[in-house]
Amino acid sequence: MEKVQDGQRVRLLWILSVTLYCLLIMTMSVEHWMLVAPALDSPWLIWSIRLAPLLVLAPSIFRRYARSFVWLCFVLLFYFSSSVVYGCTRQTGAWLSWVLVALCAGLFTSALLYVRCVYRSRS
Repeated sequence: MEKVQDGQRVRLLWILSVTLYCLLIMTMSVEHWMLVAPALDSPWLIWSIRLAPLLVLAPSIFRRYARSFVWLCFVLLFYFSSSVVYGCTRQTGAWLSWVLVALCAGLFTSALLYVRCVYRSRS
């Protein structure tokens, strides 16, 4: 009986993590392209560099590899800290930085819980 509940819990946490992952990427893209557009000659390069660490993990996240969720948590720490700094220092678009902080915190928590449940269900 507990194995069924663990399987459902793992599935729900994976869905939550992937949803928050996609929302984080979309919010960062909206921030980059619409609200706080960079004043550089190559905005595509800056956008791709900002999202590269997240997008590198995408194939393994969608294949449900637990180890990739651990790496995602490490990567999220950088996004979390930069969003806090931007939220405290920006005048325009500061609210969106706090949305990114909330998304990073939610994704970090759900990814860690996913990994915990996956490893518990294996034992």
